[in-house]
Amino acid sequence: AVAALKRVAASLEPWDVTYLAASYGQLGSASEAQALVAKMRSLYPKFCVFRYVAAEPFRKADDIANLRDGLSKAGLHE
Repeated sequence: AVAALKRVAASLEPWDVTYLAASYGQLGSASEAQALVAKMRSLYPKFCVFRYVAAEPFRKADDIANLRDGLSKAGLHE
């Protein structure tokens, strides 16, 4: 998943960068996650994890929790 997201995250679209940051967070790759978080904060200063996660069309609560957990580990908190 990380390899595919790295290719598309170059576009700097919020969805791509967010999922790549969450993936790095879940993998424990702190330096990569922190670099993406810094980039996200500069590009999207009003980014809100709560609003972003709430807008995702997940059907399973575990999927939502996994995304939130990865984003939190990456340094993006609600």
